[in-house]
Amino acid sequence: MNTLIKNAVLTIAGAGLVVCACFFIMDKQKNKIAYIDNARLFNEFLLKKELEEDLSKREIRWKAQLDSMRVQINFLGNKIESEKVSKEVAEQFEITRQQYLAKEEQFRNDNEKTARQFNEQIWKQLNTYVKAFAKEKEYDMVLGTSGEGNLMYADEKYDVTEEAIVFVNQKYKGKNG
Repeated sequence: MNTLIKNAVLTIAGAGLVVCACFFIMDKQKNKIAYIDNARLFNEFLLKKELEEDLSKREIRWKAQLDSMRVQINFLGNKIESEKVSKEVAEQFEITRQQYLAKEEQFRNDNEKTARQFNEQIWKQLNTYVKAFAKEKEYDMVLGTSGEGNLMYADEKYDVTEEAIVFVNQKYKGKNG
């Protein structure tokens, strides 16, 4: 029995020594950590600017179509108010108004869907580039801040946002240009 207790004590002491050695080694290893302002990175990313411009052009085309329909509705509405019109003109007014409302809803839904897809595409690309940035700069960890409390404080010396913006845009230009 005495030998069993000695072996158990030696095993526990050995395990404790291994754990202490691991903590000592981990304490001596300094992790390289940085953070990036997600909003700035997102807003200054060239792909975001390009997709935003595409979305804006779509909105202009949609607005032109809706404006054309609105002119038609106003014309028919004014005609109905100013004179006695046939049943066909009143029906045409209602049909055009319903088409306008349907088209407006379709454009709004398409716009929301496209914006959501663009954001997903942008973040997917940014995540890939930030991972490459972290590996190239030998960071163990890159945190993203959003100003919503996920990183309450970090010294500005850990802020690599500007460097990351340059990196991701250069990567993007190299990929597309």
